[in-house]
Amino acid sequence: MNKVESLEKLGLTPSESAVLLFLTQNGLTRAPQIQASLELTKVATYRSLNSLIGKGLVRTTGDRRLQKFMAEPLQKLLAKYDRNIEELHGARAELEQWISELANSENQLYKDRKIQVYEGAEGYRLWLEDRLTGDTKLIREFGTSTYWWDFGRTQAEGKQLVMEYMRKRAHKDIKLKSIFTNNRDLPAHARTWDEYLKESRYLDMPAAPLLCLSMFGSRMGFYSGNDGIYRGVIIDDRFLTGMLSAIFDILWGQSEPL
Repeated sequence: MNKVESLEKLGLTPSESAVLLFLTQNGLTRAPQIQASLELTKVATYRSLNSLIGKGLVRTTGDRRLQKFMAEPLQKLLAKYDRNIEELHGARAELEQWISELANSENQLYKDRKIQVYEGAEGYRLWLEDRLTGDTKLIREFGTSTYWWDFGRTQAEGKQLVMEYMRKRAHKDIKLKSIFTNNRDLPAHARTWDEYLKESRYLDMPAAPLLCLSMFGSRMGFYSGNDGIYRGVIIDDRFLTGMLSAIFDILWGQSEPL
């Protein structure tokens, strides 16, 4: 590595490095001589000199017409480098502290907004149960017609899960409105069933993603099963829930009773 490259490693541009090295080796020199010796343009020469003066690495003597330049001792550059290292260490420490605070605030954000995350088939069952808590009087749900079957090891087990949940919901006097997509050919227990306070409709959306979107009380949530990976959330946000409920009600009016 040559001297110019070494100076560049300390944060100087190639032109600044060449000018500083020239002045270190030649002492007090006028700008035209520096320009000619280094084969730089006039603009590049004066830009480099002014930058080096601003960094405290070059000083001037004489008036403007006879102005000459000379390099400060290179120990100043090393001292500047050491200060930069200290500042970088300080900035790193501040960054690490900020990252830590951000992680804590993210955790707090989940707590403050009451965001709950669920995973897997067991998570889906907990997700269903949580819809029956709080101020829920009506559940609106929108999803593909085959989605609910995937959480039992067999179709019979899936049906048993649905029926147990329906009985528990009806016992709590919580009504359910369901919009199914993809397939209108549903079993009897998935259709409108007054005994279980359930009303079902069908909306022709063959390209709908594999999910269940639901609004209940002041909360909304979804559970997705795309690519065989089951994840979901529940978010306690009255404004967001109200907006999605309004959209649901519009779709409800456009769907076919089952």
